[in-house]
Amino acid sequence: MRAFLIIAIALLLAACAASAPVQMPGETLEVALDAPGVPKERIFDVTKSWFTDKLAAEEKAIKSENRQDATLVGTAVLPFPCSGAGCIGKHEWAIPFTMRVDIKDGHFNVVFSQVRLTWPELSYRPGYEGPIEPYAKWDQVKARLQEIAVDLQQAVTGARLGALPMLTGS
Repeated sequence: MRAFLIIAIALLLAACAASAPVQMPGETLEVALDAPGVPKERIFDVTKSWFTDKLAAEEKAIKSENRQDATLVGTAVLPFPCSGAGCIGKHEWAIPFTMRVDIKDGHFNVVFSQVRLTWPELSYRPGYEGPIEPYAKWDQVKARLQEIAVDLQQAVTGARLGALPMLTGS
């Protein structure tokens, strides 16, 4: 019986070691947007340009693009959204995320994934990279991500371009 238990534990550990790497956890938000009368090719081109302009980065903002499937994926980092006294001690907080845009004629979906909270290590506290809660409110971050999606929608529909400040890439 003891030998069976040892073999079972060894097999379990081997299976765990062989599993796929775990992605960094984070929140996800999906926003469905309409662009009436705008063909998917135009949405793709404007979105690609918007990624380049708005997600300007130290690294390449667009991580993958597929014109045939009408899909773009980019990464960026936005400053933690706060105001007034709520920003005390949070000036170095950042929200890295991945943004995927799936496009069809007259419509596109924006999916923000791997949305996390980070801050650098300081002499009096360790650095952090992980879930937004319990350190901050997901609703604040969610509202800011929705603003980003609406800015993209307005760029696609021609309502305006350039209203949001540039985000930093990750």
